[in-house]
Amino acid sequence: MRKFFRSNGSGRWLLAVCAVVLALCSVQVASAQQEPAAGPAAVTADDGGAWELGVHGSAGDLTAATAAERAGMWNKLNGWFVLNYSYAEASAWERDFKRASLGGTEQNYIDSVDLQFYVGHGAPARFTFATTNRDDSTLQAPGDCNTTWGDGDNEWLALTSCQVLADAGIGPMAQCMNRQHLILGFVTNASAYNTASNTQAYHFGRYLRNGYTVTQAWFAACDVAQRNRIARVIAEEIACFNDNPYDGSVCADEVDNDYFWLTHNCGTESASYVPLEQVTEMPVFQFAPYSLDEANQDF
Repeated sequence: MRKFFRSNGSGRWLLAVCAVVLALCSVQVASAQQEPAAGPAAVTADDGGAWELGVHGSAGDLTAATAAERAGMWNKLNGWFVLNYSYAEASAWERDFKRASLGGTEQNYIDSVDLQFYVGHGAPARFTFATTNRDDSTLQAPGDCNTTWGDGDNEWLALTSCQVLADAGIGPMAQCMNRQHLILGFVTNASAYNTASNTQAYHFGRYLRNGYTVTQAWFAACDVAQRNRIARVIAEEIACFNDNPYDGSVCADEVDNDYFWLTHNCGTESASYVPLEQVTEMPVFQFAPYSLDEANQDF
């Protein structure tokens, strides 16, 4: 039996966000400009090479949004991670995540990169692809990926997709882990945007580049891009929650019969502009000054 551990993330950030939200449950994105991002010096992946990124975006009906997420994911990692591949819509295949014994090629794709990012439609323990020409268009855990991910190079799988890590999806998704460190996703629906700089992927990459752990970066990104949603991270071991590619510190590759998860409610009240010219019109509350006698009595 697998053991369970739950903790509710309680971090709060005050960030202002302007974006048009699209429902990502049942995810497409206009091309966005990439700005090169300098990465930390002298940090390499645990396989001895540079950190590697793979990207899949496939939704069929939201092509502008999946394109924006793909561009956003690369925007802040460019110059630090190596982009091994970035597949859109019909070029993004289910079998890239599927175990070889079922005809999949996961060993050549998700398990050939340290960070795999996916954006598309989802449901508990499953995510989908726009084409049925490369298997049946739905990656279903655990059957399609049982004890498969992580025995190559993969450490982290990030999913901007609806409900994949809902309560019913935790166990099945965790069963796909085989030395993989973290799976990042959503309990609730997720939101997608047609502008790269508004996406979950962009802010995730931004926080990674600013030295956040993978878990912190996912939760901080959802505070900006996924207000009122619920994010979740599954870890093979508790230490993996602290994985930090910025400084090269990652947990050991392990496979056993337990797993753990953290859940985070996304978003807080935005900081808002105070019109200084109207300050005189705002209500003012006056209090009697704190007297010396009162101070002595309290002391």
